[in-house]
Amino acid sequence: MRDVLDWFMWAMPKSDWSSFIPDLIVGVMTGAVVGLVLLMVERRVAEGRRRVEVRLRRRRIVQPLLLVLQRPEYARNFDTVSPINRKWQRALSIIEGSELDSWHELEPTDLTSALLRFRSAIWDLREDADDLGQAIARWRAIHERVEGASEFATARILGANEQYLRERFPTARVASPVVVDSDRMRENRLVKRHERKHRKAARRVDRMAGVVLDELVELIRDGKASRGIANAS
Repeated sequence: MRDVLDWFMWAMPKSDWSSFIPDLIVGVMTGAVVGLVLLMVERRVAEGRRRVEVRLRRRRIVQPLLLVLQRPEYARNFDTVSPINRKWQRALSIIEGSELDSWHELEPTDLTSALLRFRSAIWDLREDADDLGQAIARWRAIHERVEGASEFATARILGANEQYLRERFPTARVASPVVVDSDRMRENRLVKRHERKHRKAARRVDRMAGVVLDELVELIRDGKASRGIANAS
């Protein structure tokens, strides 16, 4: 049996293991280099896609929103507390259609941060306007004594000027029943609280609209300057 085993070992082809370790090292290094190159290519492709997505999102929002914010304020309705006026409704529609959250995640900038705060401010205003409208409706249903008092108070809460008030409520004079009853409504604790919150939210929307407008103008200026430099070169 031992003779058979010796003969078998003698008959097996002899292997040269002297190059195994160098070949292994070369194979590992080659694989690492190829993997690194593929990773760099994938990252460049992903970066290119990210830039395209950012440009598309900018295109959806920059010019349309700039036009809305630069326009004079739309005709206001002082008769009822609407959730948000038409100007802010249009601005919110543009922002919500721009995939802002994914844009901010792809490339956070001062503009995307301002847009997020602007959108949040409009949402808060919409909620506060709804609360104020409900408070006014509740007071009207329970406490209103003079017809038109709540409408007169609502117009004053919403910032109607004196000319509008005179034309819209010709019988409203100092110490008249309409004025006295409207003052009672504005002194109501619930109405007063929501009026204060609504006014604060409206100021925040106005302030954030100014910030966003400045960022949009700056972005467009930078874009024009970049194109001018590229054309000159």
